[in-house]
Amino acid sequence: MKSMQCRNKILNAKFLRNIKTLKENLQISRLTNFAAKDSQSVYGEYRKRNEYLVELVNISRKTELSRKIKELRRTDIMDSKKGCKSTTNPSTRISDSIPVSNGLKLSSILFWKSEEDGENLRNLVRWRLGRIAYHQPFLNCSRENLSRKHAVLCSGVDEVLFGKYEVVESFQSHTILDTLLNKYMFGNHISIWKDVSWAINQIQKSCLGFTI
Repeated sequence: MKSMQCRNKILNAKFLRNIKTLKENLQISRLTNFAAKDSQSVYGEYRKRNEYLVELVNISRKTELSRKIKELRRTDIMDSKKGCKSTTNPSTRISDSIPVSNGLKLSSILFWKSEEDGENLRNLVRWRLGRIAYHQPFLNCSRENLSRKHAVLCSGVDEVLFGKYEVVESFQSHTILDTLLNKYMFGNHISIWKDVSWAINQIQKSCLGFTI
């Protein structure tokens, strides 16, 4: 997700852009344009604090505005100091395993029709959000805390999934679960998502003592 600061700056920049081109009230539009030329005005001071205003305010076409806003949002998401890719101390960096499309298209695992599909996909969403195997106390071996990579190995689900999906190339920084979810982010891949959900359940049973 983009940072709240990015969201607010974009909304404020869009608001001021709309005022500058307001056809319903030309007087307000003229006053805003006049203030924009004065660096000492409230508008000028605000422009110094909102770098997005300069980039958005003079865009006339809606399609170009939409494209530019997506670009700004994606840049913010990928920023190492904020957004979902944050590398600050509290961050688990789990989101590093999730690719962010240029168009910010939402993954298909966020949408379902049946109750059964919903149960499976909610499992996948929880994994993506880092709510499973997030350095919790480990029940299965001598390690103090459970990591996602160790959970996949220790539970044995990696061997099962690699055996079934031999053609899938996994990356050292990703688990087989994340590799499959990245490869099949879009479209209808219910059978594959069921396998990943099964693996998540196995991790919770064998590593965390859940009874599912």
